[in-house]
This record gives sequence, C-alpha cells and structure tokens, in this order.
Amino acid sequence: MVFAPIDEKEQISSRLINLTINVSDRQALKLLENSVAQLQIILSTLLRTVVALREECCVFCKINCSRKREVCRCDHIRLRFDAHIKDLELYVQRSDILKEEAKSTARLVRPSLYTSHTNCKRNDDLQNL
Repeated sequence: MVFAPIDEKEQISSRLINLTINVSDRQALKLLENSVAQLQIILSTLLRTVVALREECCVFCKINCSRKREVCRCDHIRLRFDAHIKDLELYVQRSDILKEEAKSTARLVRPSLYTSHTNCKRNDDLQNL
C-alpha cells in the first residue's frame, strides 16, 4: 500500500498529460532505434567470431599439443574464450531487451502524436463554426 497526498498524485498525472513531444524528440528516438539495431548486428557478429576463434583454438590444440610432450595450456585459453562467449551472449540478450524498450517507447509516442494532431484539427473545426 502506498500513502501519498492526493495533490501529489494529481501533479504527477498532470505532468504526463502535458507531455509534449516534438520533431527533434521523434528524430532522437529514431536514431536510438537505429543505433540499437546496429549494436545488435555488431554484438551478434562479435559473438560468432569469438565462437569461431575458440573452435580454431581447439583444432590448433589437437594438432600441436598432441605432438609435444610438454603440458598443454590450451585449457586456460579455452576457459577465457568461454567466459567471453558468456558475456557476449548476455550483451546480445540485453540488446534485444533494449530494442524492445525502444520500440515500446516509439509506440507510446505515435498515438500521442496522432491525438495531438486530431485535437488541433478539432480546434480548427470549432473555430470555423
């Protein structure tokens, strides 16, 4: 249960009603959406590259370390690759969430633009009467 004075609640809702979104805000939101899409491409490509490097490391280890009589230290390198892969998978998931949040924000902005345009048109119609 939340206790708050009635006036405070009314002030919060009135701030949301008076929210104005202009063209530069829409452009900034579109740039953000594009940047997130580019980030997703970069992260997924980086993930595929690191996975491929790990596989190459394993192949190299099988070829070279099996011939030598020394102790193989490739396990340490593979563990580091595994850690990087887990981090990148997390970043890819976070970028998916960020993309959905950007889309959600864009969807919230679009109806308010339509409503404000409709209200302007209604005001023009009323002035013509």
